[in-house]
Amino acid sequence: MVSEENESNKTGRKLKAVIVGIGHQAIKEYVPAVLSSENVELVGLCDHVNKGNLDSVGLEFSIPIYTNLSKMLEDTLPDFAIVCVPHCEYKSVIIEIASKGIHILKEKPLSMNLKEAFELKRIVAQNKIHLMVTLQRRFNPIYSAFFNLLDLIGKPFYLEGKYSMFVENPGEGWRGKKESAGGGVIIDMGYHIIDLLIWYFGLPDFVHADFSAYAKAMPKYDAEDTASIMFTYTDRKLNGILSFSRYIPPKTEQFKIVGRNGRIEIENDRIRRFKNDGQLVETLSHENESLLSGPSQIEYFCKVVRGESENHCSVEAQLNNMAFIEACYHSKLLGRYVNVKEVLNGQ
Repeated sequence: MVSEENESNKTGRKLKAVIVGIGHQAIKEYVPAVLSSENVELVGLCDHVNKGNLDSVGLEFSIPIYTNLSKMLEDTLPDFAIVCVPHCEYKSVIIEIASKGIHILKEKPLSMNLKEAFELKRIVAQNKIHLMVTLQRRFNPIYSAFFNLLDLIGKPFYLEGKYSMFVENPGEGWRGKKESAGGGVIIDMGYHIIDLLIWYFGLPDFVHADFSAYAKAMPKYDAEDTASIMFTYTDRKLNGILSFSRYIPPKTEQFKIVGRNGRIEIENDRIRRFKNDGQLVETLSHENESLLSGPSQIEYFCKVVRGESENHCSVEAQLNNMAFIEACYHSKLLGRYVNVKEVLNGQ
């Protein structure tokens, strides 16, 4: 049951937040975003692994630090928790936080697999809390501008999405093991591009994926470092390909939509529209886009917690993402196209 403390969110007071997992993403994005908010008070930080980061951030901003999650929740009585831990640790952390009626803003992906996603759906409903997955691009005006341009390129018939970077040792750490990560580039960095695809066009009908974990000659790792995924929307007569890699420089993030009257190309700092012949028609760009998405997510989640906005990145909404990812792994195993909606429905 949601606590009386959380019920008082409607009074307009500042919401109390804690952060669980003080790694790179928390330090880079969530600590600054919460501290900049007029609607949130950061009352605690918790990490049982990154003790150096925990001590440093706590000291710098005078925030109480903890290595024990239960103790922090008991001491601080937060309204919501931002959770940024390795994929294999999310479930137990979420169960504990949810059991206390505390809302959760969690780093992607939603879960390790589709089965776990449905378990989280049950946990969230049972404890009557909001869980929102952090999807920075949905809060970046560059990406949302897509909806204003789509009609201008005519009926879309082809899509390309790409996300690549160079990591010296792609199999190193927990991300290199499927057991601890749930998978490699598809479920991890690829989750952002998959979410864009589904946000813009809905869930595809079929996917055909291939991938490998052979980019580096090092002790065995089984979380894919490079992947390519073909997908099809049957009724829309729309198809395309996504490619992800943790071993191909330079760092690149692109999303291209081709229509009968032109195309749209999106990067994380600009969106451009071209005519059929390649002539550039218009550009929208923004510097330091990451400075916008973090605070925007926090403010949006505050409204969700207070009942002022619908949760568009909820567990229910993100089941489509997890079905797409699950279908990709099934496709590799079977060596053929897989019906994504049948995977979602458990067939």
